[in-house]
Amino acid sequence: MAERQTLLQLLIYQLVLLYVASDEGSVACSVKAPGRLYFSEVAPRSENWNAVGSANNEGHGLGSCPISCLPIHKATQDLSKDGISQKRLNGKINHSEGRVAEKTMARGGLSDWRLSEFGTTTMTPDIDALSNMMTIESNYKGLHLENEKVTVKFMEDLLTAFKDPKNLQKPALHAKYVLIILREIKKHYKKQPSLIEINVPRGRNITVVGDVHAHFSEIVKVFNVSGFPSETNYYLFNGDFVDRGDDDLQNALTIFGFKLLYPNSFFINRGNHEDRNQNSHAGFDESCNWIYTQPITDAFHDVWTWLPLAHRINEKVLVVHGGLSPHKNVTLDDIRREPRGVDPKTWSDELYLLRPRDDVFDRDFKNRVYKPDDKLPPPYQNESIMLSLLWADPMDKNGVAFNGQRGGCTRFGPDITENFCKRNKIEFVIRSHEPIDSPSFEGYYLKHGGRIITIFTVAGYCHQESKAAIIQMQAPDMKTHIIVWSTEERQEAFDSFVHEKVKLK
Repeated sequence: MAERQTLLQLLIYQLVLLYVASDEGSVACSVKAPGRLYFSEVAPRSENWNAVGSANNEGHGLGSCPISCLPIHKATQDLSKDGISQKRLNGKINHSEGRVAEKTMARGGLSDWRLSEFGTTTMTPDIDALSNMMTIESNYKGLHLENEKVTVKFMEDLLTAFKDPKNLQKPALHAKYVLIILREIKKHYKKQPSLIEINVPRGRNITVVGDVHAHFSEIVKVFNVSGFPSETNYYLFNGDFVDRGDDDLQNALTIFGFKLLYPNSFFINRGNHEDRNQNSHAGFDESCNWIYTQPITDAFHDVWTWLPLAHRINEKVLVVHGGLSPHKNVTLDDIRREPRGVDPKTWSDELYLLRPRDDVFDRDFKNRVYKPDDKLPPPYQNESIMLSLLWADPMDKNGVAFNGQRGGCTRFGPDITENFCKRNKIEFVIRSHEPIDSPSFEGYYLKHGGRIITIFTVAGYCHQESKAAIIQMQAPDMKTHIIVWSTEERQEAFDSFVHEKVKLK
């Protein structure tokens, strides 16, 4: 009954949003499938439209697409008057079942509703429809995606365009082509499990790259050290390639482009910053909306949710962005079956829901370390495998504990790692996610007897004097070779890149 009430309220606010939109323009709307709304005509009557096809954008790669012309600000303001924020319908919805219904408005574009088992309801753009409806202006002078395929020449041209600092202020690639890339990435990963197997042939190398956080110069340095990706030069980017830097789109489009060019040798893990909530305050949304518009930003948010959560290399090495689950007896099959297409349910919701019920468990649980056989309190019990893989950090003590640094999720001890590796016949785990706030940080560290290797690939992260690192491994023994560099070495590599012709082969 409570769930029906939630869905009814969501429908009511969807209709409110449509009413506000139609008040400022001519909108024809029809329902062609359950839960999906299709907008057929939009004729703006005001200068306050978020119109990607406006006269000011002609020829600059923002596209001409009437579906993107829905007004965004008035709808947000009107809903806010009733105590409903842009991202959350009021916090009283469905608390009794431990769910908080959240709504992220698509702000235009084709959208659908999803009520996930993680307790988040989101509106996501129909990327296929958006890409099909958007047209290329006759005076567009940027890069072209011939036959909608990523080629070696296209990637060379794209990397060349990203050298130009002017592309921080205007799109290097038309919005239609961005949507096509996103469409193909989503199509690829929707067919894949949440844990993907990588088989590196004997004698070949694979490079594992940690967080690069919107620093395109770090990707340039990685390629300078390990060579450009190819059918025989394997890469795994371990998440967090956006946010907290200036080059969100350069990083995302470079990584997605190489994935489409070399689908069998270039791999991507999702990180905790490939997440709409993180993007809203850590930089990606601002960068993407500055260059493109909200529907493109929403399309990226949707694609993040389909990225895999883990890779196993040659049946020996597991690579995840964050860490391991606090739950007993987690197997690789459990990870493989973990649902995607959603954002993880966070501890912030769980702790909020438990405030009136502190008497049902230990009030001091945040300060305790729990052993694997202990009965875990509700937040630990309800932590999804996805949340752990994206957010968890290792600790020196055995057991699991509250991860205060993250404001939620867990820390896991050496016993958790040892048991997981033995149960799943894994030699060691590579993860990223966690730089050390110290000038002496070399870009990596080892824990749990070498079974956990943390790799971070941003030198001078957040204005520290730390270094960056990557891991190279060669099949079949997969012995690790860690390469470290400083901010000065990164800048030297980027300066050379700017003055040299990009040639992938």
